[in-house]
Amino acid sequence: VNKTKDLLVEKLLTFQSDSIEPVFIHKGLYYDKEDDIGKTYIEIDLTRQHMWLYKEGKLLLETDIVTGDVSKKVETPIGVMKVWSREKDRNLKGLSPLGYDYVAHVDYWMPINWKGVGIHDANWQPRSAFSNNRFYRWGGSHGCVNVSPGSMGYIFNNSFVGMRVIVY
Repeated sequence: VNKTKDLLVEKLLTFQSDSIEPVFIHKGLYYDKEDDIGKTYIEIDLTRQHMWLYKEGKLLLETDIVTGDVSKKVETPIGVMKVWSREKDRNLKGLSPLGYDYVAHVDYWMPINWKGVGIHDANWQPRSAFSNNRFYRWGGSHGCVNVSPGSMGYIFNNSFVGMRVIVY
């Protein structure tokens, strides 16, 4: 970022060997440790349509999920994100890929990016969707990570704002 560039130019103008601390837009949760993520995180595999919840390096839960509908080009974004907030009893509003407005009630909502993608329960998904790792290719979400209602409460209760979410 520009602040890092300015620091670097300032140091170069002194013609002496020195070091600078880069200025980041976002830092890892554990920037000064071995890794940026830590040992408590959510891992999401889009190909296998599966999620794992780790706390202090121990697997607490793994569950099948439904992610963004590939056929409608509303795929779940990949990357390392974080839980931005945790809310209960929420109405999600949006525009479907087919162009209609929708409102969907969820018991648990955990947004993971600023574009409306989050992790939430989805009681409208058929039970079989959570055990069919191909369902998301034609019957998936609008980009969110849908979790069965039976698992989402546990995930919510064992998460926190700032918790890392790895999606690949």
